[in-house]
Amino acid sequence: MKPKLIISCILGLALFLPGCSETNSVDSTVSSLPDATTSAALNGLEDESCEATTETDIAALFDQWNADLESGDAKKVVENYALESVLLPTVSNQVRLTPEEKEDYFTHWLEKKPSAVVNERWIEIDCNQAIDAGTYTFTYADGSKVPARYTFIYQLEDDEWKITTHHSSVMPEEGADTNQPAATGITASPKPDLGGENCVVAEDSDITGLFDTWNAALESGDAGQVAELYGEDSILLPTVSNKTRFTKTEKEDYFEHFLEKKPVGTINQRWITRGCNTATDSGLYTFAYADGASAAARFTYTYKWDGNQWKISSHHSSVMPEK
Repeated sequence: MKPKLIISCILGLALFLPGCSETNSVDSTVSSLPDATTSAALNGLEDESCEATTETDIAALFDQWNADLESGDAKKVVENYALESVLLPTVSNQVRLTPEEKEDYFTHWLEKKPSAVVNERWIEIDCNQAIDAGTYTFTYADGSKVPARYTFIYQLEDDEWKITTHHSSVMPEEGADTNQPAATGITASPKPDLGGENCVVAEDSDITGLFDTWNAALESGDAGQVAELYGEDSILLPTVSNKTRFTKTEKEDYFEHFLEKKPVGTINQRWITRGCNTATDSGLYTFAYADGASAAARFTYTYKWDGNQWKISSHHSSVMPEK
C-alpha cells in the first residue's frame, strides 16, 4: 500500500472541487476527498512504503503527455491526469477540475496541433509524488512558437503515475527567445528519505498559514525575508519575469523589484493537496498594488518538510492568460 494524498476543499477562501460549491463568503469549513480524514491518512502512512523512482522516469511522463498532445486526441491527453486534479491552462482563465472540463480545453487547444520541447527542467522526487517544473516551448502547425513555463505534479496511484496539478503559463515578458535548445540535463533536488515511518502530513490550516506568512513577508517590503521562505534547492517561476530563479540571490533580486509596487495578495480560489512531507497549494489570487492597480493571477506552491519546518520547494505564479 502507498501513502494517500489528501485533497481538501475549503469553501470561501475559496476552495472547491467537484461536489463542493463555490462561494464568495469566508467560511473555514474543510472536507477531504475521497472520504479520507487527516487522522486516517496519518495512520495509513505509518505502515506504507514509498516507491523509488528516478528523474529519468519522471521526465518520461512529460514525453508521454507530449506524445498524446501530438496524437490530437483530447481524451488521450486527459487520461494522464488523476480523476481529482487541477489544471491551470496555458491559454484559458478557467481552472479545469473535471475530466470533462479538461477534455473541453484540450479539444479546442489541440486544433493548433501543439508539440512541446522542454528547455529547462527541475525535478523533485518525494514519497510517491514528484514535481517537474521549468520552461518549455510549444510549436504549432502554422510554424508559430510560444515560450512558456510549466509545473507538473505527479502522484503514484495504483502503481501508475498521474498528474494531480498542472500549471502552464506563457512567458510574462515580451521578447522571449523562441529558439531555446532542448534541455540536456536536469536540476534535481536532494533525494527524499523514502520511509513512510518518517512522514509528516500537514493540516489544511498549516498550509493556508504558509501563504499568510509569505504574504506578510511581501507586505514587510523586505526581499530577503521573502526569499528566506524558499528552500535551498527550490525553483521560482515568477509572476512578472521570464527568468527562472534557483538561488536565494536570484529570488531576492526578483522580489526587490517586485516589492517596489508594494503588493498584497488575496486568495480567491484554492486547492490543497497534502502528502508525505509535502503539500501543494494551487489556485487563483489577486495582487493589489500601492497605486491602486490590481492583477489577477494563478499560483502553485509546493512545500517540503525539511525536518524542522515547511519551506517552499517550487512556486509558479502567472497572470491570467485571457484579458
